[in-house]
Amino acid sequence: MSLGCYVGDVYCGCVRPMYADDLIPVSVYVNLLQRIIDTCCEEAVLKSYALKSNIIRYGPKCTDFNIELHVDSIAIPCVNQVQYLGVYLMSAKCFKVCMNLKRNFWTANITN
Repeated sequence: MSLGCYVGDVYCGCVRPMYADDLIPVSVYVNLLQRIIDTCCEEAVLKSYALKSNIIRYGPKCTDFNIELHVDSIAIPCVNQVQYLGVYLMSAKCFKVCMNLKRNFWTANITN
């Protein structure tokens, strides 16, 4: 069994977004997600990032926050929204974002 899941036609186990220290493990099952986290801990030192990490759920169980995932012995909280680069990822039955952006922030970064 694969640890990750398919998003459309693309297999995702772990997504490396914009920055080198960002990591988004993706899985259909909570127990497999813990295995992905454990594998990442073996490959890199993630303990320092555990305190600023969150879990967000999508799908039919998106409102069930009663899950326990850990980096080493540090629990990772399950939340209903996560802010990433000024965009809020919202827990929902399907992928959902809230783009409540500050215009001045993006204008300053585009023009500089």
